[in-house]
Amino acid sequence: MPRPKRKTPQGRPVRFSKCRLILVIDNEPIRQRALKAYQAAEKNLLLLRGEIEAFETRDLPAFHRWEASVFGALLTEIREMESTIAEKQRVLAEIEEEAFWTNCSLVAAYRKVMRRLSRPETSSSDREEEFDPFAGNGPADDGGDGERMFGDSDLPPGFDFAEYDALSKAEKKKFHASYAQVAAVFEAVTGNPAPNLEDVLRRNRGETSDQPRPRIPQAPPPKHTVEGDRLKTLYRRLVRELHPDANPDHGWRERELWHEVQAAYEARDLERLEAAAGRVEVGVQGASHNLPLSRLARMTRDIRSALHGLKAQIRHARDHAAWNFSARTTEGSEYEKQHRRMLLKLMGRATTELARFSEILDALAAKAAGSRKGRKKPGGFDDDSRQAVFF
Repeated sequence: MPRPKRKTPQGRPVRFSKCRLILVIDNEPIRQRALKAYQAAEKNLLLLRGEIEAFETRDLPAFHRWEASVFGALLTEIREMESTIAEKQRVLAEIEEEAFWTNCSLVAAYRKVMRRLSRPETSSSDREEEFDPFAGNGPADDGGDGERMFGDSDLPPGFDFAEYDALSKAEKKKFHASYAQVAAVFEAVTGNPAPNLEDVLRRNRGETSDQPRPRIPQAPPPKHTVEGDRLKTLYRRLVRELHPDANPDHGWRERELWHEVQAAYEARDLERLEAAAGRVEVGVQGASHNLPLSRLARMTRDIRSALHGLKAQIRHARDHAAWNFSARTTEGSEYEKQHRRMLLKLMGRATTELARFSEILDALAAKAAGSRKGRKKPGGFDDDSRQAVFF
């Protein structure tokens, strides 16, 4: 059987040993390992950032200059072809959108879009003022002559303010939900933004800016705290040290720390700001005797987190043709032949894409020209006048 626990008699004081031992721990080996880990991460960051800067400031501009001088005519032809493809894609997208919203065939939508494109002198504002049952004539909540949600008004027919004010909170919530559903249909059909119900109610009640409005209680100003004061003091010190005007040798490391300080201060993250201050204090080869181990570990974690993004950026840059370009010999080399083959392959794909879009548009043009000669469909409606009935 388990031995029963001894109970301390009530009222009897608990005696403690008078022995006091002080255990001294030498944390210098731990600090040295943490410092070495930080310095290794900082040097790796320095190496990768140097490769990125060399690629962006030296290799990439040199590559673009060489490419323009050797393949200038070919590049111009590819750009013009890509611009034509983008224009044809835009026209096809406009045709499909017209066919969807007006519920007409692609041929009828093609004729409508071509008529609009053949009148470039008509501005977009002029087209918006034209009558179109499926497109609004302006914003619905501007109080002007734009299209309204319920004919001549943005409020439902028979709406009475006295009855609305007498509704309970649950009934008003249901009314707002129903109004939101109608507003969603209005935006989908007309393409115009639906009016805000609160603005509509205030406008129709006849409220003006001279009338007193309910006072919105303001939140009390934040109280001074030790953490908040420490955050402001540390931020001001780092700004003085890292500001470009006060630091003539403002390199990429100082720029990165500057952005890190700004982000930490905006997030009100004191630990993150102290880690940035530690990086400023320690540097790459500095000592860390004045820094707590927890802050040194946070500095290492932040650098390793930044290394993940830099490594992904390095992998993407190495796939570019300009990577390490300044060390290449391009005149009559195999590199020039490979790049020419790549550009010709790109041009071949662009040619195929352009032919496909041109074939679609030419087929629609031929059908549109042929259907004009035909008769109207039974019922007296042709493709141009056939539209959807949403309600």
